[in-house]
Amino acid sequence: MSSHSNRNPAQQQPASLDALKRALTVTVRAIAGDNELDVSFSKDKPAIVGNRARLPDLAKKPTAESIAVTRGTGDALALRHACHDASLHAKLAPQGDQARAIYDAVEQARVEAIGTRAMLGVADNIASMLEERYARIPVMEGASREDAPIEDAIALMVRERLTGKPVPQSGERLVALWRDWLEDKAGADL
Repeated sequence: MSSHSNRNPAQQQPASLDALKRALTVTVRAIAGDNELDVSFSKDKPAIVGNRARLPDLAKKPTAESIAVTRGTGDALALRHACHDASLHAKLAPQGDQARAIYDAVEQARVEAIGTRAMLGVADNIASMLEERYARIPVMEGASREDAPIEDAIALMVRERLTGKPVPQSGERLVALWRDWLEDKAGADL
């Protein structure tokens, strides 16, 4: 875009936001390996179902942090689309709510680790997404394990093992509550 324009900045922003959304859409499709993937932006919870991916909507003037989080969410959803076998996952799924939550969280950590190991930009984006996610799950000083979701602690520890990347700072307290117990019970299996 040239530095000179007859349009005022308020008119230019939507074009920039639209260009950003187009770039995110193309990137998600490329990582997913599916040019037909329907990518949308919404205030609803991010998800990928079948051939539809829903990313967080961006503010009219997004911050660098919110863009990185949206990129990370898009990368994570695209990796799930590309690297997850839904029928195999369902076939091997354990019984019980907590066991299923752990199983699902570990699977997401696995698919995100594939992209993190293969692409530096994806690694950075997913790190931003995880930092923001665990900042929303505050584990206070002096909290007990019962206050911290075990599935998130396990997923972060699996990610750490698969990628060699440290636990996001916002998730350190959560993992610290569970690490010793999990290492004792399942360290070799992680």
